Amino acid sequence: MKLSKEIGITFYQNLGTLLYAIAASDRHVHKKEYEAFNEILKNELHENVANDYAAYAFYQAKTSFDYYSSINADANECFNTFMKFKRSNEEMFNNKIKKLVMGAATSIAAAFSSKNKSELIMLAKLELELNKKFQS
Repeated sequence: MKLSKEIGITFYQNLGTLLYAIAASDRHVHKKEYEAFNEILKNELHENVANDYAAYAFYQAKTSFDYYSSINADANECFNTFMKFKRSNEEMFNNKIKKLVMGAATSIAAAFSSKNKSELIMLAKLELELNKKFQS
């Protein structure tokens, strides 16, 4: 089953925000991290997003990533923005979405000189959050 418009544009915007946070956790988005981000858009998201919606989803994620990069936004604030979004939209985060998010974040972190301490901390926090059980 491919992801569709039901996921909503805010998911893709927040995914771009999260991926920026991971890339910028060392206070700099390296060229290899930006290239990895674009590869994630082409590969991982392409596999999971319905074709008629793919370009729009990519645009949302890319616009968010590029915006935060252009203003050199604080990575921790961006990370916390994603976490708030996730907590406010628990029902959206099924196993497929969780796998997509964690895979994309891990790919960004590994893109430049493997994973640094800041990235490892963010990845650990993200994994803990994604593995929390939804409680209504």
